[in-house]
Amino acid sequence: MTQQKSFIQKIVYLVVVCVLLVPLYLLGHPAKVEMKAGQQVLDRGGKLAQIRDDEGLTESNIGRIDPAGSTVKLATFGLRGVAIALLWHRCQEYEKKKDWSNVIATAYQLTTLEPHFTTIWEFQGWKLAYNASAEFDDYRERYRWVIRGINFLTQGVEFNRQAPKLCKATGWTISQKIGIADENQQYRRLLREDEEFGERHNCKLPYERDNWMLGRRWYAMGEDLVTKGVSIGKESDFLFFSHARLNLFNYAMWMRKDGCGYSGSEPIFGRQAIAAWQTALREWLEFGKMELSTAIPKDGSMNMAPGVPAHRTTLQTAELIQAKEKELLDELKGLVPGLYERLHVDRWKKLAETPAEQAVLLDRLQNAEQGEDEEYKILRPWLDKNEPNWQERLRTELDKLYPEEVVELKKIPSLLWEENERDIVNKTEGEVGQVRNRTTEMLKVGPKVLMQEIQEADVPREQKQRARSIVQEIDSQEFMIGLRMSNLYRDILNYKFRVREVAVEETNETDDARRLRHEGRVAYYDGRLKDSIRLWIEAMAAWDKLFHKPGFEDIPQDAQFIREIIDIVEKFVILLDNDNSIFPDDVPMQVMIWAKVNQENNPQQALDALDYAKKEFERGEYEAAEKHITIVLYRLDGLNRAIEFMKLAPLPEVRDRMIEAFALYVECLRKQNAPLPSATPPVPLKTFVELMLQHDPLLDKAVVAVQPGIPLLRERKGAEAQAEFDKAMELWQQLLTKYPFIYLDRQHPAYTDASMFAAAYAESLKLQEKTVPDDSILSPFLPQ
Repeated sequence: MTQQKSFIQKIVYLVVVCVLLVPLYLLGHPAKVEMKAGQQVLDRGGKLAQIRDDEGLTESNIGRIDPAGSTVKLATFGLRGVAIALLWHRCQEYEKKKDWSNVIATAYQLTTLEPHFTTIWEFQGWKLAYNASAEFDDYRERYRWVIRGINFLTQGVEFNRQAPKLCKATGWTISQKIGIADENQQYRRLLREDEEFGERHNCKLPYERDNWMLGRRWYAMGEDLVTKGVSIGKESDFLFFSHARLNLFNYAMWMRKDGCGYSGSEPIFGRQAIAAWQTALREWLEFGKMELSTAIPKDGSMNMAPGVPAHRTTLQTAELIQAKEKELLDELKGLVPGLYERLHVDRWKKLAETPAEQAVLLDRLQNAEQGEDEEYKILRPWLDKNEPNWQERLRTELDKLYPEEVVELKKIPSLLWEENERDIVNKTEGEVGQVRNRTTEMLKVGPKVLMQEIQEADVPREQKQRARSIVQEIDSQEFMIGLRMSNLYRDILNYKFRVREVAVEETNETDDARRLRHEGRVAYYDGRLKDSIRLWIEAMAAWDKLFHKPGFEDIPQDAQFIREIIDIVEKFVILLDNDNSIFPDDVPMQVMIWAKVNQENNPQQALDALDYAKKEFERGEYEAAEKHITIVLYRLDGLNRAIEFMKLAPLPEVRDRMIEAFALYVECLRKQNAPLPSATPPVPLKTFVELMLQHDPLLDKAVVAVQPGIPLLRERKGAEAQAEFDKAMELWQQLLTKYPFIYLDRQHPAYTDASMFAAAYAESLKLQEKTVPDDSILSPFLPQ
C-alpha cells in the first residue's frame, strides 16, 4: 500500500512538472531565428525574452569575454562583481601605461559582464574620446580615437535604451569634443568626410554629418525618455533639455565660421546663415514655454527627498509674473490717485529731522532719470519746484559726514593712498553707506504700506477690498516661488542673452563682419598679409557700424558680448606681429576696446594719479612725483599684461597717456640727476614706450631732417649747415620732449642718432667759432 501511494505521488509530481513546463516555456524560452518557407523568421521568444528585448536588457554577448582568461571562470561561477573589479583595475593599469588598445579591449569586456551599468559606458567613452585622443600628435589619429569613444557610447545606448543620461553623454561628446576642441575645424572636416561613420549612424550625406546636429539627435533621444517619465535623478529638466537648443546656436555660428559651410568648402553667409539663427531663436522661445521640473521641491524648501514632487515652471514665467506684478501695482497705485506720490513726499519731509539722511541720497536724486527707482523720479521734480537750492544744501550736509582727514585724503587719487589711508576712507564710506541703505529703505513705499494707507483713506469699501486682494496675490507663494525658480534657471541658462544674441547675429552688419573676417583669414593663409590686414579692419568697421545702429548701442557694455566680439581684436594682433606694426590710430572698434579695458583694469585711476603727479612735478616736488608716477607705471604696465593687445596700442588716447607717464618718470630722474634703472625686467612701460618710439613717424622725420646739413658740413659751410640743422632742431625738440628716456639710455639707437646730430651741430658752430649753448637739447649728447 505504501509503495503504491509513493508511486502515485511520483506520477502526480511528474504531471505537475510537465504542466508547469508549458507556462515556463511560454515565459522564458529565448529568441531564435527559424527557417520557414526558405526565409529567416525571427521568433521573439517567451514573454520574458520579449520584455528583455523591449527594455534593452538582453545579455546574449557573453561570448565576447576572452575565453582563455580567468574572468570567464569567475563569471560562470557567479563572481561577476569580482570579475568586474579585476577588469576595472586592469583597465586603469593599461591606462597608466598608455596602452589604449588594451584599454578599449578591457572596457568592452567590462561592459559585456555588466552592460547595464551606465557609468562604465560614460566613463570609458569619455576616456577614449578625451584622454586617449590627446596622446597622439597627428590630428587624424586623435580623431579616430574620438570616434572610438563616440562609438563606445552609442553601443552603450543600444544596451541601455532607458538611460537618458547616457544619451546626453553621447550627444555631449559628439557636439563638444568635435565642436570646441583645438582641432575643431579639422575634426568637423574629417567627420563630414567619414563615410564609415555615416553608414553606422544613418547620416550618409556629408551635410548630415554636422557634429552639432548629430549631437542634437542624441539629446532628443534622452528628452523623449524623460518626457515618458524616466528619471534623470537630481539633475534639473531645464539643464537637460537646454543642450539640444544650445546646439542650434552653435550650429548657426559654425555655419559661417571658417571652413564649416556646406556649399563646397566655403562657409555660408547671408540669408541661409541668418535663417539658422532665426531657427535657433524660434526653438529657444518654444523652450521658454515648456513647463519642466526644477531640482527644487514644490514647497520651496531645499530638501529634495525621494517621492517629494518637484516644482515645475517655465523660463517665460518670470516675464509673465513681472508683467502681471507691474499691472497689479499700477492698479493698486491708481485706486487712490496721488496717494503713492504723496506718501513719498511725506517720508522725505520726515527725513528733514536728520538732514544727513537726506544728504546721502544726493547722487541718486541728481541721477533720477537714469535710475530705476520710482521714488527718486517722484522726488526730483518736487524738489526742483519747492526747494530750488536743494542740491547745494544737500552737498553741504553730505560734506559734514566726512571727517577732515578723509576730506583731505579724497583730494588725492585713490591709487596713491597708503594701506592705512585706504582703510580710513573705506571705513567712513562704509558708515555713510549704512546711512544710505537705511534711508533708502525708509523712503520706499511697498505694496503693503500702500494698501494700509488705502484702508485708512476715505474711499469706497470695494476699493479697500480690491487693495487687499492685490497685495495677497503679489505676496502669494505661487508668485514668489514661480518668480524665483524661473529667474534662477533664466540666469543659469543665460536666457535673455540668447535672445539678444540672435538679434545681433541676424543683422547684415554682423553677417558682413563675419564674412570679411573669414576672407581676411583666407588671405592670411594665402600669404597676402596686406590684404588680410585690410579685410580685418573692414570687418571691425562692420562691427563698429552695428554699435552705432539704433537699438544696439548697449552691446559694448554687455560683458558676454565683449568676450564674444573682442576676439576679432585679439586675433588681429597676429597679423600686426607678422607685419611688424602696431594698431593704426583710426582702428575701428575702439568703443568695444574701451569697454574691455574698463572691465579688466580701470585705467582712469591711473590717469587721475598721473595728473596729480604732474602737479607735484610742476611744484618742484620731484621725489614725491617720482614715487607716485612709479605707482602709475606699474598700474598701466599691469593693464598691458592683463590685455595682450594693449601692448600694440589700440587706443591712441591711452597710448599717449602711457608715453606721457613714462616721460614724467624720466624727467623726475633727470631733475634728481639719477640714472635710468637697468634692472631686469626693465622699468614698467619702458618696453612699450620703446616700441611706440620705433613706430613713431616723428623719429624718422627728425633723423631725415638732419641729412641736408651733412654735405654742407663736409664743404665746411658752417653757417649754411647750421641753418639746416636749426630746421631739424624743432623736430628733435618734439621727439626728446615726448621720449626723454633717450637722454638716459645710451644703448638705444635713438641715443646714437641724437649724438651724431649733436656732434654735427657742434661742428657747424665750431666752423663759425661758436659753441653749443649749455641749455641746448643737444648738450647732454656731447662729450662732457
